[in-house]
Amino acid sequence: MVNIEKLIKLLKAEREIFLEVEALTNQMMTSPTEELSDLLSERGSLLQKAVSIEDEINEEVIDSEDIRNVLGNRGDMSKLSDDSEAVYDASMSVKAVINRINRLEDDVRSRIENERNAILKKIESINSSSNSVAENYKRSVQTGFPQLTLFDKEKTI
Repeated sequence: MVNIEKLIKLLKAEREIFLEVEALTNQMMTSPTEELSDLLSERGSLLQKAVSIEDEINEEVIDSEDIRNVLGNRGDMSKLSDDSEAVYDASMSVKAVINRINRLEDDVRSRIENERNAILKKIESINSSSNSVAENYKRSVQTGFPQLTLFDKEKTI
């Protein structure tokens, strides 16, 4: 037998976690580059909590095909009992938040890729400028002391 009150409580807890994930996802769109790593880490931790709650929910409804159908939005939702309707409403509120997060994912991914590309260009620029500096130094030394070696006894340093 499914404990409907516990199930609804779990769904509400899951919704709260996804609301936090949504807030972090929105924050990732405008935060400084330096904060993205911390935001991703925090978001990952929250998603792990959501998976844990989802596992609890699945364990709670393992013996009830009717409630699993309600959670999966399968079947005729117009003929639900009061308990099933409450579960359906709680489930749909979780899915609404997840849907909003999913719509933001492409924008977040693009932002992270753009930041990564900008950092790679900076690294390439730094590498090429240090190679350039080293090459200029080498040329200036060769110009100042052409073919001078320590083992050349006829030339003095």
